[in-house]
Amino acid sequence: MSAQKIRIKSKKSESPGSYWFDQAKVDHVISWIETYCTHPVGDLQGKPLIIPEWYKRDFIAPFFGWKKPNGKRKHQEAYLEIGSGNAKSTLGTAVALYFLCA
Repeated sequence: MSAQKIRIKSKKSESPGSYWFDQAKVDHVISWIETYCTHPVGDLQGKPLIIPEWYKRDFIAPFFGWKKPNGKRKHQEAYLEIGSGNAKSTLGTAVALYFLCA
């Protein structure tokens, strides 16, 4: 895989010591996507979407796992820049469907 950029934005005014990591939420998001989302086109069309480990570790875990003391997500925006052919649109759509349906 070529070089990738993943930037997850948070407000700078928040103190870093007040956050906590919710592994159960990360597992829930991954489970939901892998259960309800399928490949849209190609040889795998209609088969369950299995999220690559690097995407789970570098994108889904930090974006959904880090929480504020009030239980809301720490990060509200994310930026993903990776080479073509790495299923950015497919995985981005899966995350959007999670927000819409779960």
